[in-house]
Amino acid sequence: MKNVVFIFVLIISGINLYAQSDKYVKAMESNLAKINYQSSAEDLLELGNAFERIAAAEKKEWLPSYYATLMYMYVAQKSMQDKDKLSMAVDKAWQNIELTEEKAGEHDEVLALKAYVYFGYIWKNPMLNGAMYSGKAYGLLEKAMELNPNNPRPYYLKGQNTFYTPAMWGGGAKNAKPLLLTAQEKFNTFEKTTSLMPDWGKEGNNYMLKQVGVEVDTKAAVPATTE
Repeated sequence: MKNVVFIFVLIISGINLYAQSDKYVKAMESNLAKINYQSSAEDLLELGNAFERIAAAEKKEWLPSYYATLMYMYVAQKSMQDKDKLSMAVDKAWQNIELTEEKAGEHDEVLALKAYVYFGYIWKNPMLNGAMYSGKAYGLLEKAMELNPNNPRPYYLKGQNTFYTPAMWGGGAKNAKPLLLTAQEKFNTFEKTTSLMPDWGKEGNNYMLKQVGVEVDTKAAVPATTE
């Protein structure tokens, strides 16, 4: 009789776990479908809040806070002329990437996104923060490349930042172009392992390629940053 009860409890627990997992996946997929860089900063903030709520409910999952970070970075990148909103968005992104890192550990996607947040701190005050955060960001991107050479996002982010870095400091279009071309090759072959895994950045990379004089087939309309 005890064995029967034990098996029954296992079955019920398994059903509850599956239902919770299915609910999580559906909630994530619903919000992922709403991600659009061209959305207003207000809509992106709302989406970031939605991912934060999922993260609070699914305490073991790292992807909700990962996407919350990304949404806040999109807000920051669209708020270069509004320093208060830029600062708020970068600070929120930092809170979420720290939470993501705690859950995911040393993951190539997390390292790349954390580098993106470091770039955000540079946007807040280029003169003060440039030297402080550039080395940290590039170090994370190099580590991400080592962990997963097929991930295009570290190359895209490094290429974008290189483009907006003065040539005297190793930046400019000439130095950014090889990185962006490498990212393009990797975007063209990249396949995510599940429906929830990151696959963002291709349109932004296409936009940057146009800035360095490379024609691309797909239309990209992602505004440039102003580092």
